[in-house]
Amino acid sequence: MVLRISPEHTKESTALRSANAIDVGLFEILGTEKVWTVRRIAQTLAAPMTTVSSALDRLERQGPVQRRRTDRDRRVVRIEFTGRGRYLATRLLNAHVKNCRDMLSKLNVDDRSEFLRMAAQISGRVPPPNGQKPERPERA
Repeated sequence: MVLRISPEHTKESTALRSANAIDVGLFEILGTEKVWTVRRIAQTLAAPMTTVSSALDRLERQGPVQRRRTDRDRRVVRIEFTGRGRYLATRLLNAHVKNCRDMLSKLNVDDRSEFLRMAAQISGRVPPPNGQKPERPERA
């Protein structure tokens, strides 16, 4: 799926206008309540630390992200949103939700319900029907 970010979501933000896959991933995970470090972000995104660090450098220069040392252990550097970053993350989430709604609107009610049920099952959020255990995919 391609995230389309419409012009109205990017008027005030170079960070959103130039967002790539790593940036979108950063915005998504930094919006959670967890404490994030470069290492934890890299592990979560399955990306090299150098790639994450470069993306964070760029976003820090643009303003939505900041690095801050923790008071408890000055060796640990937390990655967090600035106020502007939280605002942009909300805008990005709204664009994502709009894109999903636009895609789902192409389906009739029954197909949409079936698609959402299967997506929830694939993501592991609901058990398969009739208590079946999901089949393990064959290894290539």
